[in-house]
Amino acid sequence: MKKVTLIIGLLLSGFSAKSQTEFNHSGGITLSMVNDHDGNEQLPGFTYNPRFDYILKDEISIGVSAYPTIGGIGSSSYSSRDGGDGGMSTFITLPIVAQINFGHHSSTESRSNFGGFFGAGFNLARYSDYGNMSGINVQGGIKFLIKDQSYGIRVEYTKVLGSNSGINVLGLGLMMNIQR
Repeated sequence: MKKVTLIIGLLLSGFSAKSQTEFNHSGGITLSMVNDHDGNEQLPGFTYNPRFDYILKDEISIGVSAYPTIGGIGSSSYSSRDGGDGGMSTFITLPIVAQINFGHHSSTESRSNFGGFFGAGFNLARYSDYGNMSGINVQGGIKFLIKDQSYGIRVEYTKVLGSNSGINVLGLGLMMNIQR
């Protein structure tokens, strides 16, 4: 055990003296596409992304990131024979991932105009039409500048485990990175 601790200590001390932790965040919209045995259901939602990063260099960081998303869509129909019918499909998700960031928005010191990220973790979710679901989550995306504002495009995939294991969820998001 002492050898493992020594090796980890040596690896961490090998990073520059500039290494530090910082908080970054973004917010935006996500389209959650649930694929089950009967087809697909698309649900729009709002996402907030708090992220705690350990800065390795100005253009590279590793950290823990969450992507809580809440959303839903209402539906209604009307026929002269049967009258009106309506419903609401809602969801809330909480993916938590270990993430590697590079280039743009990887740290507050980054000066790149383009960058990206990828990560993996676990997702806890509640969908009104499917109940509680949890599973393995992987994510990746790009970050870029448009007229001095930082944006990102993100793709996530969740392989649902347990009683709903036949369901997969794909998410597509557009995020606005909040500059400090």
